[in-house]
Amino acid sequence: MPLLLGILALLSGLFIAWVVGRSRLGGLPAFKGVLWIPSALGVAAVVAAFCHPCGVASIAAVVLGLLSAILAPPLILICSLGKSFGDGGGRWCGRALAIEGRSVVTPAVPGDAWRADRVPDVEHLAAPVRRALASEWLEDARLEHASIAAFGRLSLQLMAVGAPPDLVARTHRAAVAEVEHARLCFALASAYGGAPMTAGLLPRAALDHGPAARPSLVRLAVESVMEGAVGEGTAAAIADEALAQAQDAVVIGVLGTVARDERIHAELGWDVFDHCLSIASPAEARAMADEIQEALSTTPAGLLTGPDAHLPAHGRLGAARRRQIHTAVIGAVRGRVERRLASVPGRSAGG
Repeated sequence: MPLLLGILALLSGLFIAWVVGRSRLGGLPAFKGVLWIPSALGVAAVVAAFCHPCGVASIAAVVLGLLSAILAPPLILICSLGKSFGDGGGRWCGRALAIEGRSVVTPAVPGDAWRADRVPDVEHLAAPVRRALASEWLEDARLEHASIAAFGRLSLQLMAVGAPPDLVARTHRAAVAEVEHARLCFALASAYGGAPMTAGLLPRAALDHGPAARPSLVRLAVESVMEGAVGEGTAAAIADEALAQAQDAVVIGVLGTVARDERIHAELGWDVFDHCLSIASPAEARAMADEIQEALSTTPAGLLTGPDAHLPAHGRLGAARRRQIHTAVIGAVRGRVERRLASVPGRSAGG
């Protein structure tokens, strides 16, 4: 009986873990780390149930099994859901395709469909350096690919709130630019990796969670600041600094294209925010102000992770430097938001 109860507890824990795994909490590396402790408790519960099928030990086994059922399974499920959901690692590289707070990206698969003609000089590079660069550029390629869908979703949201045609047209031009970014990044990843890589199928979650109804004006404003001004702004700043240090001519060309376009996309985010603010009711405007300030204050720069090859000569900045740039962009965005929100009724520039 104790073993049977333990099995039932584990099955119920799988459902709880599935819920936890799909939340933003599951993406935090620190959260994954502490789950090794309850995993060990779960193993102890199974051993105790087999060795002592009755008495106090069996009761303890059930208790430990319940604890394990609730806490341990997310360790496995968070990782597996992160892969199948296509977690982009939170690197703030451009506009993310976010579903329920998680970044959704396509898997990378062998193939050359998303190829470009620009190929860097790789013959002189050591194998470890080539592998690191391939990993970095492949991660960026997946994120740029997801940005295409993110801009597609944005165009639907803009039309749902009656945005002017200029904003809709610029959003579609941004999506086309992201197509080129993805092709360039896949080409670099393939060159450094020594094998052609391309985009796989976009996870169905990206289709099932589309905005089927009129989106919230407040949500659209907040996303425009966080994904446009912050996300695209950070991508542009990272590309600018990497461009200044890169030495390969092809990489310099790619970074120049990305930096230019991401600056344009960041300004699009600001213009979408301005439009939302211009048509918002006083209550909606105050909600925008509060939610944006909260988002800017709680965005953890530590989420800007992923491959960590600091190879500036090859156009790649390490995670530590990317975090510094991200923090600086957050500060600049906060000041610009405050100036715009100074006109919101009942709210001063200081909050």
